[in-house]
Amino acid sequence: MKRILGIGLGILYLVIAFGAYSQANAGWADGHADLGFWWTVVGAFLTIAALAAIIGTWIHTRPAAGRTTAP
Repeated sequence: MKRILGIGLGILYLVIAFGAYSQANAGWADGHADLGFWWTVVGAFLTIAALAAIIGTWIHTRPAAGRTTAP
């Protein structure tokens, strides 16, 4: 259950990051370099958070070698 929630949260962060990158693209296209830049920064932070959630969940919820029962 923890694995599903952790990876689901990471996917949610990726969806939000995609929205931030879309806003950045719109800002750049309209000639608003400041909006494009800052939405890109927000998207990058969200992408880092998403990868941390997904990778961290995967690492910390895998079964240990030799363990016969769940904690």
